[in-house]
Amino acid sequence: MKTTNPYGGTKMKSIISRIDKKEIESVKIAGQKLKQLEDRHNAFIMSGADVARQLEATEAEIRDIIAAAGDPSPLSKKVNLLRGQSFDLANYANLAENAVLAGQDALKAAQANLETAFRKAVNEEMIQRTEAIQASVDAVESSLSKWEGDVYAASETLKVNPPRSFLTIRVNADRLRDSI
Repeated sequence: MKTTNPYGGTKMKSIISRIDKKEIESVKIAGQKLKQLEDRHNAFIMSGADVARQLEATEAEIRDIIAAAGDPSPLSKKVNLLRGQSFDLANYANLAENAVLAGQDALKAAQANLETAFRKAVNEEMIQRTEAIQASVDAVESSLSKWEGDVYAASETLKVNPPRSFLTIRVNADRLRDSI
């Protein structure tokens, strides 16, 4: 996978390869676990809503039976059972909500660890690239110094003034090094 930035297509592969795969995987796993916890929480809420509708319908049926002077006792057990289910599902939904909150915290922690690892990888890459550029600048400066010595030696041999153009080159190399 090649990732580019809008500032010139720098390959991010070397930076990503510096990040421990466990850090990346832990964010994926925490995200998947959070999704499962949210799904379970929603399932408890939906089941609780279904039981609440059944309870409401059963209680309405009991009111109708009582209004018709009938015996609602066979439905009393069903009402008690539905109330128990409703109570249990509300507790499960509450526990599931707490698990979702814990899952969100775990995901945030995994993301923070990944961000720390990413920043470290970027820093390592910057140091490596800076060192490579510095080595190139040092090589250019060394070559220029040798050339400068050769120019001075040749000017002494020929008894002429050395040209000034290499001084400009040297100044530009110094500026490049200073900008790094």
